[in-house]
Amino acid sequence: MNAKQTKNILTIGDGIAAWCLHEELLKLDNVKIVNISAEAQFPACSMRSTSINCLRGTRPGVSALGDLILKSYRKFEDYYKENSPAGIHPSIEYQTWNDVAKWKRRYSEWFEVKDTDFLSSKIQGQNFYQYNDAYFLEPGKMKNWYRERHGAIEFKQELVIEISDSKKVITEAAQYEFDIIIMATGYASSTLGKGYNEKFDYYLDHCKPVAGTYLEIDIKDTELNFDSSFNLAIGPNHFIFRKEQGVIQIGSTNDNRSDDHNPNITGVRKIYDFLSETLIFDLPEFTNFNKITGSRHKGFERMPYWGEISNDIYAISGLYKNAYTFAYQAAFDIKKSIESK
Repeated sequence: MNAKQTKNILTIGDGIAAWCLHEELLKLDNVKIVNISAEAQFPACSMRSTSINCLRGTRPGVSALGDLILKSYRKFEDYYKENSPAGIHPSIEYQTWNDVAKWKRRYSEWFEVKDTDFLSSKIQGQNFYQYNDAYFLEPGKMKNWYRERHGAIEFKQELVIEISDSKKVITEAAQYEFDIIIMATGYASSTLGKGYNEKFDYYLDHCKPVAGTYLEIDIKDTELNFDSSFNLAIGPNHFIFRKEQGVIQIGSTNDNRSDDHNPNITGVRKIYDFLSETLIFDLPEFTNFNKITGSRHKGFERMPYWGEISNDIYAISGLYKNAYTFAYQAAFDIKKSIESK
C-alpha cells in the first residue's frame, strides 16, 4: 500500500470477523477506517452463539478444511497469548460417544467413561470419551474489549443497500465513497457480495444460512454448581457449564437453509429431553431457560472464503461454526493483501 497516501477503508459488519479486521487494519500506515453495521436488521451471529473454540480431534493432512481450521486455530491462540483479550477462558470439553467407527477418524485413542469419576458421575448410556482443551468465549465482553482498543475507528449504525464496483456505497441514510471496502457480513454477503466475479458468485450460490437455537439460564437461578467450566458434548448435544460467565447453555439446533430468528422450540426441546435422560443430575425446568437464536452462514462444502473479489473490494464469508477461529486468520490475510499493494 502507498504509505504516503491516506486510504479510506470501509468495513461492513459487527461480528468477530469485523472486530479482528479492525485489529489488523489499525496496524497499517495512513488509513482512515469507517465501520457501518445494521444490528437491528442483520444481527451478528457472533453475539448469539455458544461460542466455544475447540479442535475436537481435527488432525492435519485429512482435509483442506481441517488444515485451515488448524492454521486459524493457531493464529487465534497466538493472539490470545500475546494480548489476553477480555472474555476468553481456557477450559475443557469432553466428547462422548458409542459409535467408535465414526470417531476414530478424529481420535487416535479414546477412553472408557466408566474409568473417570467425573464423567461416570455425570452421564449414563455413553461408553467412550476423549477430552479436549477448549476456550469458552463471552462475545459481549470481547466486543467491548475490542471497541475500547478501536477508538480511532468511526462507527455508524446504517443499513448498506448497495455497493458499486467503483466503491460507492449507498445506505438508507447517505452515500459514501471509499478507497477500500471489506464486507464481513455473514449471510448478507449473499446479496451485497454478488456480481463482482463469477467464482465468488458461484460460491455464494452454494452457501446457505443455518439457524440455531440454544437454551441459556443463569447459574444462580439453578441448584447446579460445579468447581469449574466444562462442556459435555454428547454426540451433537451440548451441556455447557460456564462458571466465569455465570450461565448454563444447552444446544444447539442446526436448521439448514433457514435464517429464521424465531426460536426452534421443538428442536431445542428434543435436545433438552435427550440430555435430561442422559445426564445423571437434574436440569432446571425447560420453561425457565431463555431461548436464543442466531443465523450462521455455511460456506460451500463448509469452506470459508476470504479475499479480494474485485479491485480493492474484499469479502469474508461462510465462517459458519468456526467464526471465532477463522476470523483471526482472515483478518491477517486481508491486511497482508492490502499492505502488499
